[in-house]
Amino acid sequence: MSLDGLEIEKWKAPVNLLAKLMKVSTVLLTRYNKPYVEVLVSSNSAENPIEEGARVEEKNSFCGEIARSNKELYLPNATTDPKWKDSPILGTGLIAYMGLPLLLPDGKVFGTLCILDNKENHFDEVLKELLRQFRDMVEAQLKLVYRKNQVVQRNLDLEMIQSNLIDTTQLLKEKNDSLEDFVNFVSHDLKEPLRKIKYFGGQARDETRPEERHDRLTRVLGAAERMEKLIDSFLELSQINSNGIQFEITDLNLTLTNVLENLDTLLKSNQVTVMAGDLPTVEAHSIYMTQLFQNLLVNAVKFKKEGQPGAVRITSHCRPDGGYDIYLQDNGLGFDMKYADKIFEPLSKLNGSSVKGGSGLGLAIVRKIVQCHGGTIHAEGVPDQGAVFTVSLPASNIR
Repeated sequence: MSLDGLEIEKWKAPVNLLAKLMKVSTVLLTRYNKPYVEVLVSSNSAENPIEEGARVEEKNSFCGEIARSNKELYLPNATTDPKWKDSPILGTGLIAYMGLPLLLPDGKVFGTLCILDNKENHFDEVLKELLRQFRDMVEAQLKLVYRKNQVVQRNLDLEMIQSNLIDTTQLLKEKNDSLEDFVNFVSHDLKEPLRKIKYFGGQARDETRPEERHDRLTRVLGAAERMEKLIDSFLELSQINSNGIQFEITDLNLTLTNVLENLDTLLKSNQVTVMAGDLPTVEAHSIYMTQLFQNLLVNAVKFKKEGQPGAVRITSHCRPDGGYDIYLQDNGLGFDMKYADKIFEPLSKLNGSSVKGGSGLGLAIVRKIVQCHGGTIHAEGVPDQGAVFTVSLPASNIR
């Protein structure tokens, strides 16, 4: 329990008055912080050798005995009791002691209120009762401070709960909005190949010419493959989760090498060259990082300029905070910056065309992977001049 200076100041005058009334050299009000007893208030008597702020171990201490036992203690002359022969108090010349425990409202010992004298003193019943009355006054003040601290703590707890509730509510709203958008995307884009299947399937059923029927069935199969790819991508996106993700030391140079081997045919057939600088070794989910590079490169291939060679450059930069920025720059179609956030949305379609040969979820998957690693991703583009994707990973995932 915390005590401000004002509360302690209130006790000083009564302590000094108590010393005068009892005609003793020392009156103390102490606080017990196991294993020490600290003097909070000490009477300003001329013969008082104990200063405020003094601290002694509870062992062989009169006040420590009270704090441990939660019982009153009376010693008319401690020098006659072998138990106290090693007490440091005797070294100050104080030999008589009368002390009471000070209790908090929860029953715990706060400290002690005690009287010491440099001569033998049997402390008559009047003095004992006077000390008890003063003890009751101090405990009443302690109760007020205790309750005030409880109110302050409860207010702080309520503020924290309210703040957490606001954050949680906002997060839930964002999640719900995101889920609603996602459901709308799924509903819309799954219906598109389904409509084609129904349309061309109906035509194939009614078509009598073999060549035309074959064409219709080919379109049906194409739409079915498109739907299958969409469903697989939806499942892939939904399964990427930061909960329980296992990070491992991952050399991104090796990761990129493996990705380039996997995409070798795609890159060559589309005349896309990839140039890479030295990449960092990070603490990450290696499969997710492979997926990240693969999706970004496939995106660069999809949006290269028709009839022109494509070029992709991958570099990295170590930030002052210890984290890394990884850049993937291409010379493709680029995009208007008003779509900078939209391109990471599921099934987004830019450049006035449908997504070429993909599900439209590649960049949405990339963003979710980056978020699972505690990072961020953003894109910058210029129409017909290319785009730059920046993946920022936090220092906590870097070794």
